[in-house]
Amino acid sequence: MHLREFFRADSGVSNVIGVTVLVAITLILATVVGAYAFDLGGTSSESPPQASFEVTFPNSTYAAGEGGDVVRIVHNSGNGVDARNLDVTVGDTRFTELATDGGGVAEPFPRDVGPGATLQLRDGGGNGDFAPGEEVRIIWESSDGESTATLGTGTVPEP
Repeated sequence: MHLREFFRADSGVSNVIGVTVLVAITLILATVVGAYAFDLGGTSSESPPQASFEVTFPNSTYAAGEGGDVVRIVHNSGNGVDARNLDVTVGDTRFTELATDGGGVAEPFPRDVGPGATLQLRDGGGNGDFAPGEEVRIIWESSDGESTATLGTGTVPEP
């Protein structure tokens, strides 16, 4: 074969270009499918606020069946939190409407819960008694419901 014929021969060029294009398309499709499979292309969820809550128990009786026991929760420091994103559990009882009176909420949080904001829950009134040893949890849930975080805990004391 002569040198001139070597540079004019292009019978293998189209095969190389075709294989290169197919490999590139395969890599792009694999990247897109992998990104969605691992939820890298999805929407990002809210991150929990950096907030500190203190749980106190102003009463000292907390005997089953007596009623009138109080759990006080105070936002000590950190980011403000929307009260609609907060729930409190005492044992198996869940308090959800924390910015309104009633349903066991004796002193509601303001809608925007910032440092110094106080919530008081009272047992009885259809939501059961606070029993000694029950865990109190302040739970934040993102607006889209995809993530939660516990922002504070406490335990109902023995009488």
